[in-house]
Amino acid sequence: MIFESQLQIINDTWQAFERNLSRLLMHEGFTNVRLVGQTGDHGADVTASKANKRWLFQAKHWRKPVGLAVVKETIDASYEYLASIPVIVSASGFESPVKEQQKMMMVGGIPLQLWDSDTLITRAKRLQDKCINSRPPRKYQEPAINEIVNAYFSNDENRALIVMATGLGKTFVAAESVRRIRETTKCKVLVCAHTNDLV
Repeated sequence: MIFESQLQIINDTWQAFERNLSRLLMHEGFTNVRLVGQTGDHGADVTASKANKRWLFQAKHWRKPVGLAVVKETIDASYEYLASIPVIVSASGFESPVKEQQKMMMVGGIPLQLWDSDTLITRAKRLQDKCINSRPPRKYQEPAINEIVNAYFSNDENRALIVMATGLGKTFVAAESVRRIRETTKCKVLVCAHTNDLV
C-alpha cells in the first residue's frame, strides 16, 4: 500500500515519494498523470488532470517543514505549466507562514493546496483496491500476462520470468500479472532493471 504511515513516508526515497504520489493520483481518478520532476522542471514534479482542470504537484521529501520559497516556486511553475490548481506535497509539513500565505492566496483566487503526510495517509486509506484509471490489456499482452500467472502458480518456487521487446508494455504486463497473482495470494515482487528510471 502507498503512504501507509509517517515512518514509511520519511524512510522512502524522494524518488519513491514522487512515484507513490503519482500512484495515489491515478487511484483517485486523475488522468494524464505525468512524473516530470527532473533538473530544469521549473518547480513541477507531477502534473495531472481532473474535472477538466490541470493540477501541478510540487513534492518535497524533506526532513524539515516547507517554507515560503517553495510556495513562490510552485505558483511560478503553475503558470509555466498552465495549471489551474497548484499543490505542495510535503513529507514533513509546512511552516506557519506557508499556511498564512495559502489563506491569502485562496482569498485572491489561487486555489493553493497543501498536502502533508497526514493528508497522504488519509487519502490512501480511502482508496479502493482496484485502480479507477485501469485499462484492459492489449491483444498481444494478454498471453504474456497469462503465461506469467500460470508459471507462478504451476511451479513450487512461486516465480516467473518473461522477456519482451521494447515498446510492448513490459511494465503494464508485469503490473497486471502481479495484480492477478495478488488476487489469489500474497506475494513479494523483485523488480530488476539496468537503470533506476525503469524501476
